[in-house]
Amino acid sequence: MRRVNRLPTIPLAILAVLCTGLLTLTPLAASAQNATSSLLVKFTVGLSPVQQARVIARNGGVKLSSIPALRLHVIEVATADLLQVLASYQADPQVFSAEENETRQSRAFPADPRYQNQWSLPKIGWDLVFGRVMPTGSAVVAVLDTGVDAQHPDLAANVMSGISILDGSSGTTDPNGHGTWIAGIVAAQTNTLEGIAGVAYGGVRIMPVTVLDTNRLGQDSDIIAGVIWAADHGADVIVMAFSSPGFSQNLQDAIDYAWSKNVILVAATGNDGLDRATFPAGDRGVMGVSGTDPSDALAPFSSYGPGVFIAAPATDIQTTAIGNAHSVINGTSASAAIVAGAAAFLKAVDPTLTNGIIVGRLARMADPAGTRDQTGNGRLNFARALADTSTEFIQPAGAPPTGNGGPFVGPYVAATLHTSVSPTSVVAGSTDNILTFTFTSQGNSGSGTSTITVPSGGWAAPTGHVSVTNVACTSATIGVVSGNSIPVNYSGCPNLNNNTAFTVTYASMTAPTVAQNYTFTVTGGGDNVVVAVTAGSATKLVFTTQPGTEPAAPTSRPSPW
Repeated sequence: MRRVNRLPTIPLAILAVLCTGLLTLTPLAASAQNATSSLLVKFTVGLSPVQQARVIARNGGVKLSSIPALRLHVIEVATADLLQVLASYQADPQVFSAEENETRQSRAFPADPRYQNQWSLPKIGWDLVFGRVMPTGSAVVAVLDTGVDAQHPDLAANVMSGISILDGSSGTTDPNGHGTWIAGIVAAQTNTLEGIAGVAYGGVRIMPVTVLDTNRLGQDSDIIAGVIWAADHGADVIVMAFSSPGFSQNLQDAIDYAWSKNVILVAATGNDGLDRATFPAGDRGVMGVSGTDPSDALAPFSSYGPGVFIAAPATDIQTTAIGNAHSVINGTSASAAIVAGAAAFLKAVDPTLTNGIIVGRLARMADPAGTRDQTGNGRLNFARALADTSTEFIQPAGAPPTGNGGPFVGPYVAATLHTSVSPTSVVAGSTDNILTFTFTSQGNSGSGTSTITVPSGGWAAPTGHVSVTNVACTSATIGVVSGNSIPVNYSGCPNLNNNTAFTVTYASMTAPTVAQNYTFTVTGGGDNVVVAVTAGSATKLVFTTQPGTEPAAPTSRPSPW
């Protein structure tokens, strides 16, 4: 973690973001469950109460109230019927006007004096949530670090007693300051006249667990003991803002133990700027967090690779510092703290959520940033994750040796190629047939090789009969055709939402003389397809598909960042 002593100058563009009207916020989970909406209906002049009642009866809805001076009536309708009922009122000759009864949101910004410098909060959608959602439950974030300055005025109300694995104390002092940085980002007191706003602005407390010494160094034995202690003492989230390239099975066992106790685990990928797995970020069950800059590019210092599960802002991050001070820092430690705060807030809003559901929501609702290798599922979007209602359970797979990264459920969803064929039938013994295999892309399929194997039984050998047409990839070429195998090398295939990536044509060939179904197998990305050889004139047959195989993804004693 690199410390910067100056405060950044905030560009006018960021201030403009803070001053933009935000009236089209995606409804949060509770709002999404509301079954009714309402209309503002203005009747034509001169209608009697009986006539007004008839208008409502024939168009639908229930009158809630009225504003006589404007001839307005508030009509409640089922949300599912809103558009249909609105159209009915608008078409009624006794209705002067009808419109949806819009909800207007009062914009709220915290009173914390340094909030205007916290560019990272609007970047993750924090400003769309603050002032609108307040947790009814609570959550605890265990900060495994150098301790936390529990007397800091921006932290005091939110820090509970923890433990120092090093000396047995409560962990509520911080001789180095790194742990206090992390704690402030996670859950500094918010909407006060002091300092900064925390990501988790309500319902979240900090549990200090000291595992690093004054030089920010920690042994596996202390870190393992800290993970176990936090899991056994009520932590909902554990954040580990340190990393090392060495894998430890014992540390993995401790993380598995915490995951089994419904704990969400978050760790920094490190600041080497290298494409390599680090641990504990790369351990199974841990959200490894890389760092991004204000333009959503990977921060130059951020490590990346198979251990990255999600990303968050990492540059010029405002936070608390020891000695009742504040500081501006850079590093993936800050990124991990932001994700930990978001995860804890989701838990405080709905304490019934499991760790896998919260991890899934954070990943699924992330925004695209950089590449999948750089940011995993993308850059955290706090507001969208809070609005998500999915109950899909996701556990980070980890980097080798425990996994191959992912799972990818956000904008960088795992790559999938699908295959179809046209026509789906030919006449036995017919000549000059042309089969077109269409490959569609779902997810960022990237690069690889898909191989079509022509079935035995009388089909013409593909040599000299095949070609490829690239539609949306960077490139698509036919490899060396050997026997009945047609390799297609592709690269740079984007997420096309199942639109065409490339096509392969198998032309000028003679069909088998035996009438039956023939399966063309597709490996390396794509689906098997069936072509029917018929005894008479060609009739269309719906092809069947079978799952193809996908390209495989690539690959301690921690020292802090």
